[in-house]
Amino acid sequence: MASPSRHIRFNNLQRNIWIAQIVFEKNACENLKSCRVVMHFGNNVNRHDLEPVHLVTLACLIEHIYKTGNFALLSTDNADIFKYIQVSQVQLADFRL
Repeated sequence: MASPSRHIRFNNLQRNIWIAQIVFEKNACENLKSCRVVMHFGNNVNRHDLEPVHLVTLACLIEHIYKTGNFALLSTDNADIFKYIQVSQVQLADFRL
């Protein structure tokens, strides 16, 4: 039987919206077990608009997903964001499809 999946779509980098979504998704993952959590970045998200707050909170969400017994995957939907994260110093590239 395949693992259940949860898909997260990030479409807005406005700081207050981003942080609210990170908190919502953290709480949503609390009761999941062995779930594949796939994170997508919308094509409207520009890598030049990413700030340290986005990468750090994303890294914290990924860590939380793993600590709760789930699997974090980063989708390649937005190739520009994907390439940027691959070379970021936060080293989020390990979390991809």
